[in-house]
Amino acid sequence: MNITINGEPSTIIPDTMEENLGTFLQGLEFSFEMQGATLTGIRVNGTSVTADLLESLWAMELERVQTLELETSNSRELFYQAIRYSRQLLEKAQGQKWEWNPEEWIHSPAARLIEEQEPVLYHHIKKVFQDLPQMGEYLLELLTERETELLEAEELLQDCLTQLSEHTQRLENVGVLFQTGRDKEVAQLIHDFSLTYEKCLRLISYLYTPPQQNLHLFITEEQTLPGFIEELNKFLEDFIQAYGNQDTILAGDLAEYEIAPRVRNLCAALRSYLVENEPEDS
Repeated sequence: MNITINGEPSTIIPDTMEENLGTFLQGLEFSFEMQGATLTGIRVNGTSVTADLLESLWAMELERVQTLELETSNSRELFYQAIRYSRQLLEKAQGQKWEWNPEEWIHSPAARLIEEQEPVLYHHIKKVFQDLPQMGEYLLELLTERETELLEAEELLQDCLTQLSEHTQRLENVGVLFQTGRDKEVAQLIHDFSLTYEKCLRLISYLYTPPQQNLHLFITEEQTLPGFIEELNKFLEDFIQAYGNQDTILAGDLAEYEIAPRVRNLCAALRSYLVENEPEDS
């Protein structure tokens, strides 16, 4: 079997245990995802794989495949294009005073990709397009911000980590703020920390490697990024619950002894990761 990827010859050799083309391609898809790419086009023996041919070609025995031409696209670039398309449709709708059919966006590949990558954002866009045109300007700002984040994720993450470190230093002393009756400062700190932390997690997902690749990023000697984030989120939930219950002692202890040290480890590991994976042409 001669395999090409984006027009270039490939040295990939099918596993003898793979029974058919479908099994082989499923393995390749996972491999592409780990490299931050998405399989976007397939030609088998010179024939493009379309919906009506999918079932028969998927079941084809590998020995019958003479040529396999694959096309891939960068996952981050695809998501950027989906956000950009949505923003352009929003501007179109505003220009037409919302006299248009929102199904144009709802049934588009861009909408399906956004639904898969960021379900909350998808439902927000859908709601504005269908029922809340008065929120159009806010949505336009949000989509424009997402475009910028996708284009400049590495640089913005560096800035975000700096802000998160500053918030964490203040969060570590939240017990003192409670004791001195500075409740408004605590409320503002929690708000600022939450927004910055959420943005950091979003930017991590936008990096030039996909979220799956970050499984290889160890925050500590024993924990990889997903497990570490899950544990940190649990402590953050406990902190918010203690704060809501006005248990200031527990909230202060969680902030100082559980949350702050973990956020510092997270920031340090991500900074090292960014340095180690910095593009050569930067």
